[in-house]
Amino acid sequence: MLEKLKKLFGLADDAGEDKVVEAAGAVVAKADTLEKSAGNTDVVACKEVLEELGLKEDAAREDVITTVRGLKASHAATDDLSGQVAKLSGDIAAIRKEDLVGQAVLEGKVTKDQLEKWGNDMALNDPEQFKKVVLSKAVGSEVPVDKLAKKETKGDDAVLDHVQLSINKMMGVSEETWKKYGPQKAESA
Repeated sequence: MLEKLKKLFGLADDAGEDKVVEAAGAVVAKADTLEKSAGNTDVVACKEVLEELGLKEDAAREDVITTVRGLKASHAATDDLSGQVAKLSGDIAAIRKEDLVGQAVLEGKVTKDQLEKWGNDMALNDPEQFKKVVLSKAVGSEVPVDKLAKKETKGDDAVLDHVQLSINKMMGVSEETWKKYGPQKAESA
């Protein structure tokens, strides 16, 4: 019987009865520990999870649940804010594009075909490149705006005559953009 217990506990063949009793005691102690921890319902999460949540090892079930709910709520709020930021970033980019394109058109630095083929996309997606490629050109380099009749001005707003109005309409320049970047603004820049 002693030989069978030695093999069962993985002891050497020359181990005495005291080693067999010691091994049996260790197995019984381990079984008691496992039985106690299995019946312990106070444990709500492993140590690592509690540490990541910023809770103590003896944290109550309600504390863990409240912390997890808070994380879920902040995650939803973060998603909502991310969506809002993305929308606002798109809106700002579109406004900047309009400003850049409007300035380039009014200064005769880009044609309608160039805008349709690549200018609008470049102004929206890479405004710095648009400034280098288009806005760095000389005034009137693509469209001779210096030969157009000068407009009357009333204060800061350029008055649109029928020629300029039709040019702006063909180039897709809004009245707001014209007022913001009219010829008197381009000449003073």
